[in-house]
Amino acid sequence: MSPTPRGSLVIGALCASVTLGAAGCVVKVDSSDYKIREEQRFHVTGVPDVRLATFDGPITVRGWDREEVYVEVEKRGRDRDEVQGIEVVVDRTGGQISIEARQPADKKYGFGVVTTRSREARLVASVPAASNLVLRTGSGALNVERVSGRLELRTSHGTVSGLDLRGDLYVHSDDGNIRLDGVDGRCDVVTSDGSIMLHGRLDGLRARTGDGSVVAKLLPGSRASAEWSLSTGDGPMVIYVADDFAAEFDAETSRGAVKLDPALSLTPIGDTPRGIFRGTLAAGGQVVKLRTREGAITIKRLPGTLVPPAETAVER
Repeated sequence: MSPTPRGSLVIGALCASVTLGAAGCVVKVDSSDYKIREEQRFHVTGVPDVRLATFDGPITVRGWDREEVYVEVEKRGRDRDEVQGIEVVVDRTGGQISIEARQPADKKYGFGVVTTRSREARLVASVPAASNLVLRTGSGALNVERVSGRLELRTSHGTVSGLDLRGDLYVHSDDGNIRLDGVDGRCDVVTSDGSIMLHGRLDGLRARTGDGSVVAKLLPGSRASAEWSLSTGDGPMVIYVADDFAAEFDAETSRGAVKLDPALSLTPIGDTPRGIFRGTLAAGGQVVKLRTREGAITIKRLPGTLVPPAETAVER
């Protein structure tokens, strides 16, 4: 239902019903469907801990050079009653800031069937470039750019993307692709159903998907300070490494082949049957475990580190 015209008294009532942050709220009503937008602003010093959560909807966070956390919450629904029922809970304790959009418990009942109303709350935030983040959504995409710190990103249903992230990164999606570009630090990445693509300089890596491909491009300077693990239940895997990546590779596929780039100076350890390879690169080191039940595993030289020969792969 499209909203009917409203006077200043109604807008004032909407604003008064919102949980306020450091700088109050701004309300806008769009005509395409019913939307209300609120703004929250917080001056911070040092490295803040920012927690953003929504029952349903995407979350986008970008780092900037201000000592300020700015969050816009857009509540959306089919009519005013649906939107006004969404509660935005704001809490601040020192450098810890939490904003959560909560779905009301009201339901529609008819003929013995319980139906949840259609609504969502989208969050868009700007935070200091050095920030610790916890982002959670029941259903929706997560996107984070240019942030350094401890980052925890969870979605029950949706894709996750990241750009220029530094620090310790944990990502979990029950259903969705994960793509991280320009990462610097340690990654723990899990999706139950979806592909994983990683690019960056890494000190630690665990990447696991139940169904989908895994591609990891490790920039020079990456190092396995402890055991790494990359796995997929069903799909191919490709890992790009530089010559100086010192590690012991333990690759195994149940249905497929292990393909080795002859431009890499990999030293086999013992004789291995088709679908299995164990060997070292550079001086060796911690184990990098690669597993897929169905699909090929390919270990390639990182593009740009050396011009490869005409023959690009040797199967094991």
